[in-house]
Amino acid sequence: MKKTLLLLALLTIPFLLSAQYFRSKPLTAGYWGSKSTVKISTVDSTYNLEIKALSKRLKGTKFRIKPIKINGDTYRIVRTEDVIHIKNESEETVLMTSNRQMQVVMADGTTFQKDKFRRRNFSYLNESGEVVIEARLRDNVFSHVVEINMYEDEPLLLALCVEMLTRLAREQIWL
Repeated sequence: MKKTLLLLALLTIPFLLSAQYFRSKPLTAGYWGSKSTVKISTVDSTYNLEIKALSKRLKGTKFRIKPIKINGDTYRIVRTEDVIHIKNESEETVLMTSNRQMQVVMADGTTFQKDKFRRRNFSYLNESGEVVIEARLRDNVFSHVVEINMYEDEPLLLALCVEMLTRLAREQIWL
């Protein structure tokens, strides 16, 4: 029994080391202004993600726009009703979700499925059923922390998860 547990522990260590772990500083969503940004990066700084905390609404439309930067590349998150689009600098959609963010379609045709409809702890699975990214929102009374484990190199999916969790943190402050 001890040998089996030791063997299992040794086999899981490479999987734990291959994942990239992201953790934000405590988010005090009640004090966000128009210039507030959320910054998330890995320990070794291979990924740097900056996202505006609040989105701007285009006049005369139901579109809400939020700029993001991933390792120096700029994108925009466009939210229409419940559908999220991530567009690059040339206004091409590179990521699109379904109306409840249960399914994600990338520009190259790859799809990801959300495991369950939970807002605080969720993960996206690839077409073969393997976990690609796990995201969770931990909270105290007035501050929240975003924690994300990314197992495959999907920076746009990372930006989508951060957008969903920062929006949830903002909504929970007002409840």
